[in-house]
Amino acid sequence: MNKKIMKNKIGSISNYLVGILLGGFGLTYLFKDSFMPYHRAAVSIPWNKLDINIQFLILALMRAVSGGFILAALLIS
Repeated sequence: MNKKIMKNKIGSISNYLVGILLGGFGLTYLFKDSFMPYHRAAVSIPWNKLDINIQFLILALMRAVSGGFILAALLIS
């Protein structure tokens, strides 16, 4: 097989895998109604103990990041 064809195939597969991965992260963040376990470890406070305003802010930031992930996934794919 030609080296150039093989490199193109590997590059295409890599791009689509990254697109799928980013899309998965984006959809996960978009539909989550609380923060992720690693967020809980960083904040050291359970979700239900946070002030409602802080919960709203965290969810808004997660939704903004999810939009970026989904857009990046679409652009890469």
